[in-house]
Amino acid sequence: YRSGQATGAIFYAADSTSITQLPIGTGDQFLGVTAGVPAYKTVPKVTRGTYTGNEISNRAIPHGLGVLPQIVFILRDDGLIYFRITYTQAAIFYWKNGALFGFVAVTAATATNFYVGNGADWEGSANLLPQPYTWVAIG
Repeated sequence: YRSGQATGAIFYAADSTSITQLPIGTGDQFLGVTAGVPAYKTVPKVTRGTYTGNEISNRAIPHGLGVLPQIVFILRDDGLIYFRITYTQAAIFYWKNGALFGFVAVTAATATNFYVGNGADWEGSANLLPQPYTWVAIG
């Protein structure tokens, strides 16, 4: 500990000749290691909700994360079809009977909403009337 440094800071060997200080993280972070170097990482946020299909294209579903979701999982409540949306794709991938069945284009997710519904395939785009759906978003 040197004068003027934060109590609780972590020191680590940056290389064979120097010591580096990792400042104290914030309350929404955890300590991780990447390539042998300690670093604070933000705890992922998780939200969940439900909606009922209404066969409207590019229907916005508010996810409440405040950040772009890394992934959204959707399950049709009868358990026959499940869906996945990732942050890199403007599409919904869906599985039927345990096998990847296809994907359907929708508007890309934002920090506010993810989107379901494409008139070319209501079932595959997770917005079939009047099916109930349950979702989990991770950001």
